[in-house]
Amino acid sequence: MENKITSICQECGKQFEYELKPGFPRKYCVECGAIRKAAFATKQINQPITTQQPGQVLGEVKQLPVQTAKHDVVISRTEKPHSYEFGPANQRHKIYYGEVIELVAHIASLKSAELLFNELE
Repeated sequence: MENKITSICQECGKQFEYELKPGFPRKYCVECGAIRKAAFATKQINQPITTQQPGQVLGEVKQLPVQTAKHDVVISRTEKPHSYEFGPANQRHKIYYGEVIELVAHIASLKSAELLFNELE
């Protein structure tokens, strides 16, 4: 299905035909469109990129500050990174330890104080 549209070029005034694309009407013929596109590309290449700051006069080029990046490495050490839970669900106890030897010593001290009964044996 071809939707050919006939229109008049706004640049040169001659009549041209093109295929309709919804939302994209054509204003210029193929030749004038190519000339305008080339002129725009040339203008973009030759023009310096400037940014306008508030209160700055248009055309006045302002030097932007140089941005620097800083990266830090943070090493985090947890004193007792491991934990062991025991006991029934409504009376949970948790022991924090760094080495297994510390856990065994802690359990032994709880047993000797009779705070821990034979549930871990």
